[in-house]
Amino acid sequence: MSLPAFSVLIPVYHKDDPDFFEQALLSIYCHQSVKPSELVILVDGPVGTQLSEIIHDWKDKYPKLVNVVHLINNIGLGGALSIGLENCKFDLVARMDSDDIAREDRFELQLALFEEDPSLTICGSNISEFI
Repeated sequence: MSLPAFSVLIPVYHKDDPDFFEQALLSIYCHQSVKPSELVILVDGPVGTQLSEIIHDWKDKYPKLVNVVHLINNIGLGGALSIGLENCKFDLVARMDSDDIAREDRFELQLALFEEDPSLTICGSNISEFI
């Protein structure tokens, strides 16, 4: 069974914690049983040195995977996500926050649901909060 290509959309803005953002990126790609075809990092306005370095490092390390979309000004999550979606190459898009850590089988499980039911247009999951 061939799983469909998909994008992951993750917005980031100046108040996000760089360590959490790095952990989120690692969980999206390095720790997944099924890796995304594209990672869209939506930079919602200026983000500062630490976040910029993380974004730059990921783009350098994975140039074919990472698509960075820079917004000149912070426009807020809703508007930023709309622009981010317009920049995703694939019909299936997984959404992450910059402080989320995805289970290692998240994409594998969610993609299987789309394969089982072609009429499915959205799926979500539960969360576990941690400190």
